[in-house]
Amino acid sequence: MGIVNGSLQVGKKDSIFFSANPTLVLLDGQLIYNETTGDLFIGDGITQLSSLTAINGGVGAGVWGSITGTLSNQTDLQTALNTKVNKGTLTTNTIPKATASDTIGNSSITDDGTIVTFNNDIKLNGASKRIYTPNEIGYFKATNTNIGFEFIGTTNTAGISSNETQNSFYHDAQNSFDAPLHDFNNSVRLSSLTASTVPYIDASNNIVSSSVTPTQLGYLDATSSIQTQLNAKLSSTKERLLFIGGFAAINPADGLTYYSGEVGASVATTTQSSYKFQFNENCTITRAVIMLRQVTNASNESVSFYLRASGSTDNTITTTLDMNSIGASTNKVFVYSGLNISVTAGTDYENKMLCPTWATNPTSVVAVIKYYGY
Repeated sequence: MGIVNGSLQVGKKDSIFFSANPTLVLLDGQLIYNETTGDLFIGDGITQLSSLTAINGGVGAGVWGSITGTLSNQTDLQTALNTKVNKGTLTTNTIPKATASDTIGNSSITDDGTIVTFNNDIKLNGASKRIYTPNEIGYFKATNTNIGFEFIGTTNTAGISSNETQNSFYHDAQNSFDAPLHDFNNSVRLSSLTASTVPYIDASNNIVSSSVTPTQLGYLDATSSIQTQLNAKLSSTKERLLFIGGFAAINPADGLTYYSGEVGASVATTTQSSYKFQFNENCTITRAVIMLRQVTNASNESVSFYLRASGSTDNTITTTLDMNSIGASTNKVFVYSGLNISVTAGTDYENKMLCPTWATNPTSVVAVIKYYGY
């Protein structure tokens, strides 16, 4: 059996210490915290250190995904990313690219020098460089700078005379074009679209403007699925461990208030501000877990616990904790959910325990206090 070390300070130790002292026996109620694994142990005066079971189950670290690119530029996208925006309705290989000059540049589409057919609606004749209508009543004819429609013969089934200006499309031709097209010199100008926006194909297969700008679209330069990366991130509203603290064995007296801090602090004290601690970020406490151990079982008067801020403001955890329900020489975990305590980074906090006047006082009381939230 290891040697009971009465002089070992209650506090944090790393795994090297645990490996070097496997036969060490802690005093009854003595706490030791493995800062490498996040495990907290309490001695019983008998069991060796290597055989003790952690009373907190360890504090694991969250696993976060990664999004490449310049995230600091994504100010307009942050809200959408937090709500995991669904993908758009564009069909594969139909995403155009707009530029600041309000033109759609060349795409990667090529032809083989003969005929390219689009759903049997448009026929290109490479030799004449014309685009025929499905029923071949006419064709679109392009020059270096203009594009227009020209009829074959004198038949006018679309309601357009054959002598109409050839560098324009007309609203009543096929009800497909709502504005003139021009400057057909390695680009197409769509005057009905909003400048500097990304167009898309709507439910009626029309090209329309979206509210997304090319700059915003450029922020989506991730090298893998954004949805997969978001799924790998922890939710900002999922509870996580925010604090762990407590105190070593004390014999609480009637009507006194005891203050304590983080794991590694000494026994609780009646002197305020002795064991202050801070949170490293603004967050909200939603749940408190208090483990209490005692040797002499207390009577059933109510004990109160608070999170005290700045030495003056008490945030209530509970005012009805019954230590008589613990029993003698054993421990019990009390869980308090539904809390809504906002804490601020840089503010001093301390745990506060307010004792009643007991009929039977508890002895050798040890506490572990944990706060969860987001």
